[in-house]
Amino acid sequence: MKISLNWKNRTPGADGTRIFRAQEPFDAASLPGVLDTVAGGVSTYDDSAVVSGERYYYRTQVFKGENTALSSQLEAWALPRTGPGPQQLMDGDLEVGFFGEVAATDFINGATLQSRFALPGALRNSDTNWFKFAYKGKILFTPVRPILQTVTWLDLYNAGVVYGTDDFGNQPFGLQVNQRRVITINGENFLVRLFEGRPKPVRPWANYGTDTSYPGRNTDSIGLEGSEWNDLMNRVVTNGLPFSLRKPPFIGAIPQNQVLDLGSCWTQDFDTGTKNLVRSQTLTNIGGAYAVTYSDTSYQIYVNSWNTFNPTWRPVLEWLP
Repeated sequence: MKISLNWKNRTPGADGTRIFRAQEPFDAASLPGVLDTVAGGVSTYDDSAVVSGERYYYRTQVFKGENTALSSQLEAWALPRTGPGPQQLMDGDLEVGFFGEVAATDFINGATLQSRFALPGALRNSDTNWFKFAYKGKILFTPVRPILQTVTWLDLYNAGVVYGTDDFGNQPFGLQVNQRRVITINGENFLVRLFEGRPKPVRPWANYGTDTSYPGRNTDSIGLEGSEWNDLMNRVVTNGLPFSLRKPPFIGAIPQNQVLDLGSCWTQDFDTGTKNLVRSQTLTNIGGAYAVTYSDTSYQIYVNSWNTFNPTWRPVLEWLP
């Protein structure tokens, strides 16, 4: 594991360059000890004394006699390759982090995925970009906009793309289709599944949306970490609501107009009857943030039968290194 630094030499005949490194931001008044010194004219340095998953800050200081010039600060993560797309986290960490977006032309489009798994339904956004996340040490990709509409949870289950497990999955309907489906994209393998949508700790289903004493009922903002949807999609667009951020601010750089076509999306989860948990976005009451769940007029956690087709397909592609 190493972090490679490159800089431009602007001082001809310099005596050398000092390398400074710390794990917190620093300025000229708080320089850490010198990590290393390289000869004048050298403009690269490999730092091999780093720990995977840690973030580091660097500055270089060129010197000629008593004269010195300090560079601006560089932030870098010590990460192995993390699959296609950006390799540096924009925010967060390997527990909950955001790398940015990957273009469909550099990854995969919706039409190819639909064909690969012989899924019914109408294409909604075939050429959408993909969000790239870190989550609990895994690298996850999900389309910015949903790919299919008029597709049922049963359609997805029968195609084996709900749970991402080498078994029949955790479902109550007596269905028996193996749920491990792997697709190869540009020579790399990805497990295809749905988001885990149900927040944890699990509250009784009936309390969501109907228990007006529960302050986080519309946004999952009170103590409901642990769901992939909550920790990732709930946090892609910030609008002033705190949600359950581990490391605020998470990321607010994505224009909301990129994610307005969220649609109501199937997740892995279900209630004790025949309803599946659907997650979506609403622009009503919470200003463009992601609602806890979807229904036409209110926030209800179980809203769609597993064999109806109102929600859309937003797959999760989990990178298999």
